[in-house]
Order: sequence, then structure tokens, then C-alpha cells
Amino acid sequence: TCHAPDRTKCYSEILRVLKPGAYFACYEWCMTEKYDPVKHPHHLKLKKDIEEGNGLPDICNTTDCWKALQDAGFEPVYEKDLAEISHGCPDKIQP
Repeated sequence: TCHAPDRTKCYSEILRVLKPGAYFACYEWCMTEKYDPVKHPHHLKLKKDIEEGNGLPDICNTTDCWKALQDAGFEPVYEKDLAEISHGCPDKIQP
């Protein structure tokens, strides 16, 4: 849904076609509350690089994404910031 111009509409369509009682799992490119381009100017470059490298229109924050799920009618039950998990990335690009 990060490629969709309207996340709520996208989630609504997903919910519409799910079988009753089914679960929906996904992952999203989102900016967390740690994102602060004023205090950390390199955050803006990292965000832009992710957007350009993945063909994304604009990465929203996690709060907006969670709200879009709820506005579409989902009852979100779990979220996890995957940046908190080590993937063997150098320390200099860890949040």
C-alpha cells in the first residue's frame, strides 16, 4: 500500500475482498517517531533515497499508516519496527 496514493482506499479494497474472519498481514515503509530531519538532516536524505530506490511517492509516518488501517475498517493487532532488528547493516545507518 506504500505505492498507493490513498492508503485508506487501498486497505478498504483489501478488506472488501478478504474472506470473513481472515487475517491480513503486510509490511510498510514508514517513518517512525525517531524521524527528525531538523535535528538529524541525514534523515531526509535516507528517506529520499528509500523513496527513489523503491519508487515510493512519499513515506508516511507509522501513526498515519495505522490510522489508515483503522479508517478502512481493520482492527490492527500487531506492529513491529523492523529497523530495531539487526540485519547485518553497518552501525552508521542504524536508526
